[in-house]
Amino acid sequence: MQSFSVPLIDCRNLYFMKYANQSTKTLDHKKYVIDSFISSLPENVTQITSQDIAKWKDSLNVSNNTLNGNLVILRQFLSFANAFGIKSELPIIREYIDTYIPYLFTSEEINKLIEAADNNISYSRSANTKTFCFPMILRLLAFCGLRLNEALELEINDFYDEPGIIILHKTKNNRERVIPLHSSLSELLSLYKMKLLKIYPHSKYMFPDCTLKSTLTKGQIEYEFKKILSQVGFDNHHAKNERGICLHCFRHTFAVESFRKLKTEHGEIDNTIPILSTYLGHSRLNETEKYLKFSYDLFPEEAELFDDYCKDVFGGIL
Repeated sequence: MQSFSVPLIDCRNLYFMKYANQSTKTLDHKKYVIDSFISSLPENVTQITSQDIAKWKDSLNVSNNTLNGNLVILRQFLSFANAFGIKSELPIIREYIDTYIPYLFTSEEINKLIEAADNNISYSRSANTKTFCFPMILRLLAFCGLRLNEALELEINDFYDEPGIIILHKTKNNRERVIPLHSSLSELLSLYKMKLLKIYPHSKYMFPDCTLKSTLTKGQIEYEFKKILSQVGFDNHHAKNERGICLHCFRHTFAVESFRKLKTEHGEIDNTIPILSTYLGHSRLNETEKYLKFSYDLFPEEAELFDDYCKDVFGGIL
């Protein structure tokens, strides 16, 4: 038995009492991380060393980003435990470098994916509602740049046929956004809504699950996306713990193409970038910058223009 097993468990319980006001999702993840670390400790250990931390870290099969997040949780917990007399070294948090490079779709590829999704629609009970809802979700991601969660949380009353807008209430940064739709997309969404309410007249949600009490899940939509990627012929093999081609790539593609279009139509970019950043729901300009920096190889001119703009805006305070 560990010589401090009881106080360490007591510290764990006190730690979660202190942070009991955090969300269930956050607490569940913290419990998973801390409990996995405690269970990894050897018997008869008298203090927690860097070797104990390294051994636990090496056992995790997660991406660098997730690992860094887990180490932050562990460091906070061990600092808390140290205050109660439990001797422990603290994990070193490395500076995180985002190595994610999104796939940028061509318009032809988007059209092929949408066509495949349309051809997969099934009204059978076993198909749930996902094959019916998926093509419309795909269009909103590709042509409006929505995050998947933002699309899934849409309710019927969030869409206004006239003047053709949707209102996002549940967003990443808790900022409501109004999304204007192209007339052709607005017409399609109108037709979709009419058909949805004909089949499921009591649906509150734009993309309900079969119970009509909740929305479809991310997992269900990601499953449908993987199916059509394979049907269209995409090679989505990627290294372990890398994302590969995912639904979020539509948002990156939308951001890059919108920037190019705005620059072409308006010339000056001083007003273009804040508009795009606001439309995407970014709370900081550097979030939009990340989206465009990923495209240096494909669109070097656009990326350099964005860099120059940021230097002009922030140059006096950097």
